[in-house]
Amino acid sequence: MPKTTISNSMQTLRFTPVKSLSALCHTEIQNRLEDESHTFIVALGAILGGIIAAFVGYHLQAHFLNYALLCAIPILVAYSLRRVYIYTLTHAELD
Repeated sequence: MPKTTISNSMQTLRFTPVKSLSALCHTEIQNRLEDESHTFIVALGAILGGIIAAFVGYHLQAHFLNYALLCAIPILVAYSLRRVYIYTLTHAELD
């Protein structure tokens, strides 16, 4: 019995919808995660950022600009921790 071979173009057409469906699903999941608040992760990031800001602020001289910049540290840490959490959820592969 002769072997049937599938040309590269047919194989590409055969597997294209699966890739598109996977990319669409990935984008939809990421959009849903962006809409959620993730309160625990944001609170944890704000607490860690506050500890870091208190440690850094203890060693600085008292200037208004220093205090203004120190107030931004908890916000930046909370935001970056939330972004890492969303990235981890969307790129984790379950075995």
